[in-house]
Amino acid sequence: GAIDGIPVLLDLARNADAGMTRLEGMGTLARLAGIKDPVPSDPDSPDASAYLKALERFWTVDAGRLRYDEASRTYR
Repeated sequence: GAIDGIPVLLDLARNADAGMTRLEGMGTLARLAGIKDPVPSDPDSPDASAYLKALERFWTVDAGRLRYDEASRTYR
């Protein structure tokens, strides 16, 4: 239930050289957050930037209150 690996995933989603790696990072973060919206297909698009900002908010601003839900395998 610890979120220790989340900063690494956020760094990959933000800064990886390969676009596919950034998309995979976003996808993993979204799945763990229980976000159902699909990851944008172009990691350099404005949609991907907005998606990443929403993920960053979830994992940084809301991180203090998040608890892992074993049943759904998401953080809430």
